[in-house]
Amino acid sequence: MKRLGLTPAAVYWWSVVTALVVLNLIVLVVAAVRGGVLWGPVPLESLSAGLRSEWVQVDKPWLTEGQSLAQASSRFSGPGAVSLSQGKQDLKTALSEAQNKVNEEVSPQQFCLLWGPLLPDQKQRVADALGKWSGARQEIQRRESLGFIVVVPKSRVLEGENIASLSKKGVSDVFFIGTPGPLQGGISVGMFRSKERANAQLSNLKDKGVLGAEVRERPGPIRTFFELKGTALQINEVRQIHTNNPRGELSECEVEEAQ
Repeated sequence: MKRLGLTPAAVYWWSVVTALVVLNLIVLVVAAVRGGVLWGPVPLESLSAGLRSEWVQVDKPWLTEGQSLAQASSRFSGPGAVSLSQGKQDLKTALSEAQNKVNEEVSPQQFCLLWGPLLPDQKQRVADALGKWSGARQEIQRRESLGFIVVVPKSRVLEGENIASLSKKGVSDVFFIGTPGPLQGGISVGMFRSKERANAQLSNLKDKGVLGAEVRERPGPIRTFFELKGTALQINEVRQIHTNNPRGELSECEVEEAQ
């Protein structure tokens, strides 16, 4: 330094500058070796295949290199962005799917009521009252039975079993059927509400020597019924509607079980 004509102070400062330059060179070299990261863990991408394998297999050596690298990468990567709206949508979808599954596997018990018979004007009023009811409704047309009649058919009358002959045999309360229909031309020998009583009359006629008499059902007018099916709550609603509209009668009916 004396050859350069430098003073001791200048020599000191040149030494400091040289030391700083050397230190910077060392830092750059270390950073280059560590893949551009001076502090913290070494990025896996900066390691060779052999070094990466050794690095990631220290913790779980039984994993393959690909599995280990995936786990190691997840350790060093920061948490991903979280979407609150997407989380709410996923939760809503999961709850909906769970509810559908419950509805499929656990169906509420069904009940059935038959409302009728109803005359034409009654039918419309009841239909209007049930307009907002949420259960299953089916309209059914049925011909009402007026009971049973014991009749001597037209064929037997033509053979001579007439009102006069019946009177001689002790049969009273008879009349000739002139109304158009399947019984026209026959003779009625009794009308009954139940079939048992009609059969009893038939046996009585046989004991008196009246042969060929028959028991026939007396067809009545066509009436409307509403078959109503629903849960216990819905059936209770029907009963309340019937209380407010007391036309026809309510009777229980069977519910077919799902196969």
